[in-house]
Amino acid sequence: MAALLVVGVIGLILLALTIWRPAIGCAVLALVFPVTTGIARGALIPLLRPSEAILLIVATGLIVHYLPRRRTLALSRLDYLLGGFAAGLVMIPALLLFATHYPFDISVSTQFDRWRDVFGPLQFLAFYLIFSRTDLARREVAICLNLALGASVIVGPTVIGPGARIADAYIGPYTSIGSDVRIEGAEVERSIILPGASIMHIGGRLVGSVVGRDARVFRDFSLPRALRLNVGDGGEVSLC
Repeated sequence: MAALLVVGVIGLILLALTIWRPAIGCAVLALVFPVTTGIARGALIPLLRPSEAILLIVATGLIVHYLPRRRTLALSRLDYLLGGFAAGLVMIPALLLFATHYPFDISVSTQFDRWRDVFGPLQFLAFYLIFSRTDLARREVAICLNLALGASVIVGPTVIGPGARIADAYIGPYTSIGSDVRIEGAEVERSIILPGASIMHIGGRLVGSVVGRDARVFRDFSLPRALRLNVGDGGEVSLC
């Protein structure tokens, strides 16, 4: 009970700071969200992961901050694209569950967790809207980006080339990352990533691998799920 009270006080402080200075809430979100994503729901806060609670608090603070100003926000093509993408990620599995008559009973934890996972992509849409709609100075944007990078774990010896972007990632020892490489939501160790390549949310650790120039390694979340490979002559694929 005492721990929950402390968490509640911290949440109220974060809410007040976000209402006062939205940049503070964005900075905390950029730093803490990737670090706390792996903490199980209910471990610290009933029904929620800490990352989900922080996202909810910052979003609420921004709404309270900007509501009196009643700004008219124009929608860009990127807004429509990401909104449609998030809606598709939610609708496809939701329709699949409806078609298979999957029960919806929030009193049953497994059913509640399944439906909550279905609507999970909406939190990433909220994350995008927070940073795309908040008025941040150039210095504040740089701070948020550096904090997001700081949320990654890099263990040397490691070589990272100029222009590489690393967020919410683990970079293990004996790894070489070329220029303009992009790594997000992934773990890489004892590997060579050549310039221009991208590794995005692969759902596991890449070990002892070579990724070529401008190659893309990513996880496809579409349903039905299947393993899709393009393997050239004489290629070798090891699935663990």
